[in-house]
Amino acid sequence: MKLYLAGFNPYNLDCFRKKIFVSSYIKHCVDLINKYQLQDNVVFLGELDADEMAYYLRKSNIYVMPSTIENSPNSMMEAMIVGTPCIVSRVGGIPTIGKENEDCLMFENCNYNELAEKIENVLLDQSLAQRLSSRAIKNMENVQNIDDNFQTLLSVYEHVYNEYVTR
Repeated sequence: MKLYLAGFNPYNLDCFRKKIFVSSYIKHCVDLINKYQLQDNVVFLGELDADEMAYYLRKSNIYVMPSTIENSPNSMMEAMIVGTPCIVSRVGGIPTIGKENEDCLMFENCNYNELAEKIENVLLDQSLAQRLSSRAIKNMENVQNIDDNFQTLLSVYEHVYNEYVTR
């Protein structure tokens, strides 16, 4: 099993400034990776452009987002758009994006035993993974529908205009 992490690569510090600003959390993660000899299992991808991100999401068996605070996570929606089964913590705006046990799985914040169980379920149950994937794509097609979004926005403006401007 491999864990792919997009973003900052602590093993590729190409300038003095980046070395200074490495967070204690990243240092702690690197220490754990080294302590448990997980260098072959944890891959830091570095900063990715949109095409690279889509490639790695499509290649992945699962997208996991163990956030403790979230609003409207684009990365979750990106994973859903390409059909990567998502397992996410039940915080902030996440429950308004995904439908629990339909197009994603959710776990209680910081409950890593529940997270591990859900990862195992998706890896061992191909029909579950496929169901989450196909429903996520369908959900995101609805969310990303430009015509529907335009009509909704237009109706909001019309409502505001009629209620507050024309009085």
